Amino acid sequence: MSIVAIVPARLESSRLPRKMILAETGRPLVVETAEAVRACGSIDRVCVATDSAEISTACRRHNIDCVVTGPAATGTDRVAAAADLLYSASRSPQTVLNVQGDEPDVSAATIESVCKAAETFPLVTARAGEGEGVAVVGSPEAAGFIRGRGRRHVGIYCFGSPRLLQKFRQTPRTEAELAAELEQLRVFAWGAEVQWHVVDVDHPWSGINTRADYDAFVARRRQAGAA
Repeated sequence: MSIVAIVPARLESSRLPRKMILAETGRPLVVETAEAVRACGSIDRVCVATDSAEISTACRRHNIDCVVTGPAATGTDRVAAAADLLYSASRSPQTVLNVQGDEPDVSAATIESVCKAAETFPLVTARAGEGEGVAVVGSPEAAGFIRGRGRRHVGIYCFGSPRLLQKFRQTPRTEAELAAELEQLRVFAWGAEVQWHVVDVDHPWSGINTRADYDAFVARRRQAGAA
């Protein structure tokens, strides 16, 4: 199975602006994430998709492929736009993995679990232990997404075909998606035809959303470097 991982990264995130190019570990945050994804042996190619020349320059400085797209409503819409720019229909990968750029702690084991499930299910995401934020509720086969407390959603989405990724991009944003600001809710507009399958993973850290999250990440990296 040919798998390309595309890491969406916009410059002006709402809660921590310009977080993708914070580099207190010695590398920009988006590069940390791309390198974590690249460590997974199942991935054939890793590319960052961004709206920013600054992010593109930072990625290329660290030998990370990057493509600059136009405006995009969500990270997954940006991934779909990048896939269009990177591949023609005749040579597109079998599977497209979207790993959000603020998930630098994503592990190869998590990625492997999601990609393995994608051999059976066309749409796969992941959840970890209990926490606050974006949560996954329900069973793996009938999952829902809320903002609140529950099993933490991990910012990784696997599309079993480029066709499904483009279908996502072509589907109008729903009222539920806009109200909750959760792009994954858009899939439920498709009815029962295709829905998310959720895998349970051992993923202790949440994504980087605030300055406190980033400071804790930097502390972990420095502690690991000193060990």
